Amino acid sequence: IPTAIDPAAESADQSAQKKLSDEVLHLVLSSEAGHALSPQQGEAALLEAMSRSARILFDFEDTVILLTNGAGNALVGVPIGESKQRLKEFTVALTSGGIVAEATLQRRTAFIVDDGNPLGVTEEQLMRILKCDALVCQPLVSHGRSLGLLIGGIAAWQSEGLHKRERFLKSFGEQAATALETALGERSEASRRVATVVEDYREA
Repeated sequence: IPTAIDPAAESADQSAQKKLSDEVLHLVLSSEAGHALSPQQGEAALLEAMSRSARILFDFEDTVILLTNGAGNALVGVPIGESKQRLKEFTVALTSGGIVAEATLQRRTAFIVDDGNPLGVTEEQLMRILKCDALVCQPLVSHGRSLGLLIGGIAAWQSEGLHKRERFLKSFGEQAATALETALGERSEASRRVATVVEDYREA
């Protein structure tokens, strides 16, 4: 006699299997990201690897990296690649309000979707730069301090899926920030070195 299958039990089993599968994927991707974000390669190469890895891992259309300035009161753009040279003059005051500034100050992942409602000037500019209608803002946090922000451009429909991967986004941000801080030298000199890297990019 065939045994009746409890739909609730089957659903719970499928949910548990998916959770396990997601955990395994998380571990594999975290390992791959760790290898890609080697601080030994130097600051410029690390930032480029950070941008490339984020595009691959999260299917970002493009990325922007903003680093905290030496005074810790603003984010400044890092022009990685020929197409990002306009970021040399891009600055976001952390006292200006808006989702980008708040994500940095609160060290939390933020999702911004152009749903027809008014956006802040900074958010509109970033969407134009990345040519997209949604943004993922991931703080680069190491030892409780935000070194900057990784911003990925996505299509609006991708936002829900990336919400579900927020834990991995945070993990990637922490790995990237730790590698960046190591590449910049001792923690006590990190702010000064971040400012130097930004200036080097702007003068290039």
